[in-house]
Amino acid sequence: MNMDDDLSAPRQLLYSTGNFGKNILASSIEVLLLFVLTEMLDIEPAIAGLLILSTLIVDALLDPVVGVASDRTYGRFGRYGPYILSGAPLCAITFAAIFALPASDWANLFTIGAALFGFRIAYSLIDLPHNALIMIVAPGGAMRSRIVIFRFFFSTLATLAVALLLRPITESGAASGIIAKTGLAIAVLSCFVMIVSYGSVARIDRSRHQSSAGKQAEARNNAGHFAAVGRSRHFWAIIGIGILTTLSLPLFPKSLLYVATEVIGDITRAPDLLTAMVVGQFVGILVWLLPSSRFGSSTLLQASYAVAGAGFCTCYIMLKISTEWLEVGAFLIGLGAAGAYSLIWALIADVAETIARTVGAQAQGAIFAFCILSQKAAIGVGSLLLGLSLDLGGYGEPNGSAATAILLCAWALPLLLLIANFWLCRTVRRATSDAG
Repeated sequence: MNMDDDLSAPRQLLYSTGNFGKNILASSIEVLLLFVLTEMLDIEPAIAGLLILSTLIVDALLDPVVGVASDRTYGRFGRYGPYILSGAPLCAITFAAIFALPASDWANLFTIGAALFGFRIAYSLIDLPHNALIMIVAPGGAMRSRIVIFRFFFSTLATLAVALLLRPITESGAASGIIAKTGLAIAVLSCFVMIVSYGSVARIDRSRHQSSAGKQAEARNNAGHFAAVGRSRHFWAIIGIGILTTLSLPLFPKSLLYVATEVIGDITRAPDLLTAMVVGQFVGILVWLLPSSRFGSSTLLQASYAVAGAGFCTCYIMLKISTEWLEVGAFLIGLGAAGAYSLIWALIADVAETIARTVGAQAQGAIFAFCILSQKAAIGVGSLLLGLSLDLGGYGEPNGSAATAILLCAWALPLLLLIANFWLCRTVRRATSDAG
């Protein structure tokens, strides 16, 4: 079957909408969760950060399990269908439960932990399988490039939706009832989109099957597959780039509510800054797409990190000059993030495809699992660092220095990490040139 001919443009778009279904959950958690835990459920910032990190570790540890299991799954619902179709409704239920807690009478550390861990377990069932699907719906070439851009467009659209939903939440003073209703609406929408997304490529997923002999041979060679992954310099370089990216850039939206309240003194500025960042991401889709035929991914990644770093510098400068222009820095951060978040997945897909050809068997799920594992761990570390910074800065205390701690963790640290990633991409480009 010629997959390039089989997957029409509308189906490419429908498959890519899965990024909207996933990211509207992830962005809501990223922007609101720490604030809800500390402000509405009265959990100490350090404990809240540790709780978030713990749930992300569980999620990350499950990714290799789901990845290996999906590589061995062959049935009437395809390789990835059983995970997405079961994970989507579970995600919806647990996500809605998290944001219903502030308005409930049964919010305690146990129920909060159960809801958070349940959500992360369910999210691992949809995230990795949907990412790995790109390997079979777009085996390579122009289609993969288009789908990567489509996916990022829908991810950015989801972030914009969260920014728009954030405004009534902040204007209501973060009322628990509004948050609960918003959480329920997001959960239902996400579940519907994920099912439609998988349905658009279900036939292709189901058509990818192996004989019993092939399955047994693949099972015997799994150790060799993992060894081949471990020997790839480019794979480990991408792991490092992914860690630094997901440790640095997400700190900006995570900190917005705290920056708005503690630094600017106006919580309603948070949705304005988030919207400016999302607009930058939309513009970035074209900015990074146009030169993609002339420059390699590592070169464009370097440029994206430079732009995002300039955004963090601009935010700090505007904070000293006039906070009315902070949106300029947020826009630049979004512009750089557009390249960083999209291009890295094209690199991961290319590496996974190369390794799969080398070992002669399907190892894509495991490869994506290790990449996602490391990135989720980095996101969790970022939440922990922000929580510790708030705690050490005396957040909520009359004479505390929370504003300084927030800026150091959420703006200064990401800038340093982006500089490190810039040099790492330079190393990757040299290694790729040597390999060529």
